[in-house]
Amino acid sequence: MKILILPPVNRLDIQKDGETVTGKQIRFDLNREGTILELKTLAMPEDALQDVTWKSSDNQIAEVTQNGLVTFQGKTGQVTLTATAADGSGQSASVTVEVVAMIQNVKMATGSVTQLLGGKSAGFQALDADTGVVLNKDQLTWSLDKEYEAYATISADGVLQTRTVLEATKIVITGRIVGNEEYGVVEHTVTLLPMATYVELWYQDQEVTDETVNVATNGATAKKLPTIRLEALVYPDDARQNVTWSTKNTGIVDVSKNGVVTVKWDAAKGACKSGTVTVTATAADGSKAVGSVKLNIGVMTERVQIEAPALELRSGKKMTLSART
Repeated sequence: MKILILPPVNRLDIQKDGETVTGKQIRFDLNREGTILELKTLAMPEDALQDVTWKSSDNQIAEVTQNGLVTFQGKTGQVTLTATAADGSGQSASVTVEVVAMIQNVKMATGSVTQLLGGKSAGFQALDADTGVVLNKDQLTWSLDKEYEAYATISADGVLQTRTVLEATKIVITGRIVGNEEYGVVEHTVTLLPMATYVELWYQDQEVTDETVNVATNGATAKKLPTIRLEALVYPDDARQNVTWSTKNTGIVDVSKNGVVTVKWDAAKGACKSGTVTVTATAADGSKAVGSVKLNIGVMTERVQIEAPALELRSGKKMTLSART
C-alpha cells in the first residue's frame, strides 16, 4: 500500500474573478451586483491539500459556504471572510468586503434651469430616481468638463456661477454619485444667454422705435375704446426676448404686459382722452436696454376736400385754393 504524503500549506490566497484579493478591502454593491459573490482559494505549494474552511465575521451581512459562495443578506456594512487551510498547517487568508447599496439612477430635480443669463448664478439639485429623495453634497458632487470652464464654475453642492457671454452658449454640468462615479451620473445642459443691448419696437410690420404713431379716437365709445398692439424685438437675437411695457402717461392710456395700448375714456367729456404719450419696452434681463415710441392720440382728420375756383390756370397767374374736412 502506498501512502501519499502532501506538503503542508505555507501560503493561502483568496481570489475574486482571477485576481488575488488576500488582505485587501473590496466593495460589493448590492444594487448593481446582486447578492452572490464567488471566492476561490489557492494553497501553496500547488501540490498541498487545497481544502479550506470558510468563516464570516458577520452572518447578518454575509454568509459563506465551504465552497466559497458568499450570499449577502441585504444589509450594508463591513464583513471579513476568512479561509483556513484544512491540513492543520494553520495558514489562513482574509478579505474584507465593504457592502454598499449605491444609488444607480439619478435625475435632475423638476424645474431645473435650462437657460441662464451670462453673469448670473443658479443652484441645481439631483434626485435618486428610484426614491425621489434629493441628494446632498455627501452623496453627489457636481463638476464641469474643462471645455466649459471658460464660461462658468460650479461648486460641489451644485451652485453654478456663470460669466457674461456675447452669444448664446451651451454648457453641460455633470453630477456624479460619490463612490459610484462610473454608473451614477446625470448630465444637464444649460444655455447661457447674452445681455440685451437694444430693444426695437414694431407696429403693423413697421419699425417705429423713436418714431411717432397716430392713434385715432374717431368713433370711439366708452364700450369700444381704441387699441393698438406694439411688438418688441430684443437684440442680439439670442438674448431673452422678455420685456416690460410701461408708460408715464397712465392718465391717457393703459399698457398691458403684452404691449397692447388702450386709450382711456373721459366720462366727463364723453370722449376718449387725448394727447401725446410715450410707451417704453424695457428688456427684462436687467441690462436696462429700452425702446420707446410716441403715440399721438386724438381725433384724426380722415378726408380733406380741396376746392378751386377754376380747373385751369395760366402760367404766371395765381389761384387761391380752399380746403375743408
